Amino acid sequence: MSETRETIYQKGDVIVREGDYGSDIYKILSGGAEVYANYGKPDEALLTQLHAGDYFGEMAVIEITRRSATVVAAKDGTRVADVDASDLSGYLSAHKGEIGGIARHLSRRLRELTGDYTEVCNTLREFGRLDTSADQVEQGLLARIKKFAKIYLLHQEPEETAEPVVHAAAQKFDREMALRGVEYRRGDVIFREGADSDCMYYIYEGKVGIYTDFGTEKQKLLTELTSEMFFGEMGLFEGMQRTATAVALEDGTFAELICENDLNVIFEKNPAMALMILQHLSNRLRNLTVDFLKACRTLAETEKELEDMKPMVTQEMLVRAAYMNQLMLAPEVLF
Repeated sequence: MSETRETIYQKGDVIVREGDYGSDIYKILSGGAEVYANYGKPDEALLTQLHAGDYFGEMAVIEITRRSATVVAAKDGTRVADVDASDLSGYLSAHKGEIGGIARHLSRRLRELTGDYTEVCNTLREFGRLDTSADQVEQGLLARIKKFAKIYLLHQEPEETAEPVVHAAAQKFDREMALRGVEYRRGDVIFREGADSDCMYYIYEGKVGIYTDFGTEKQKLLTELTSEMFFGEMGLFEGMQRTATAVALEDGTFAELICENDLNVIFEKNPAMALMILQHLSNRLRNLTVDFLKACRTLAETEKELEDMKPMVTQEMLVRAAYMNQLMLAPEVLF
C-alpha cells in the first residue's frame, strides 16, 4: 500500500525547489501554488499558477532528475499530497480514479506545449520567408521572437553531460489482454487526418504508418510504429482533430483502442499497461519540451540581429529556420 503524505504549507513556503532532485508526484488538495523560474533571483519569473486538483512534479512518472522550476505555496493552509513515483501503482490502487486525473493532466500539458511549439515554429517559418531586401522586421514577429527567446533563457534545455534519466522499460503484452482490440489488414485506415478523436492506441502486433496528406500526391510518411508502441494520445482526453492519418502496414496488425473511461478498468485488469500509458504521456511531454526549447534557442540566437533591425537575413539564419521547418515534420510531432 502506498504511503501518501499530506503537508500543509503557508503562503510563501517552498514546496519544491528548482535544481533539487525529486521522485515525487504532487497534487494540490486545497489552496494554491505558483511556479517560478529563477525564484529569488533578479530575473525571477512567474510561469504559471496551480489550483486545487492540479498536479505537479509529474515528470517523476518516468525519471528521477532535477526539478526544472520552484513551486511556492500561494495561500495560507495550502494542503498538498505527494507520493513516491516508485510506488505509483500502490497509490493508484489506494486512490481509485486518480489514474485518469494524472493522465488528463499530462495530456493537457501536451496540448498546451504543442500549441506553443507550433507557434514558435511558425514564427521561425515566417522569419525564414522574410524578404531580404526589407528595411525592417514586422513588429508582431519581433514581439513573438522576444517572447520565445525569454522562455529559452529561463528554461535552457538539459545539457548532454547531465545525469542519465531513468526511463521505464517497455513491456510486451499478450493480445488476449486487450480490452477493445481490432485487427487490421495492410492498407486499412485506422484514423484519418482531420477526423475527430476520442481515444489512443497501443500496438500489440504488426506495424502502423503515420502519414500527412494520405492518398494525395503530397502524401508523406512521417514515421513507422511497431509493436509495444502507443499513438494518437491527444485523442484520449483533448478530443483534438487528428493531424495525420494512421494506416496499417501489415496484415494482422492488432491494436487496442484506449478511451478515457477505460483507464480504471485497464488498471484493474493490467496495472502495468496503465502505468505504461502514464509513462508514454510523460515521455512525450519531455521530448516535446526539449524540441520546444531548441526552437526557442534558435530565436534567442537571432533576437539581437532582429532587434537591431538589420535588413539582411544571413544564410546561417535561413539554415536555422529551415531546420525548424523540418523539425515540425519529425516523428515527435503529436498526432
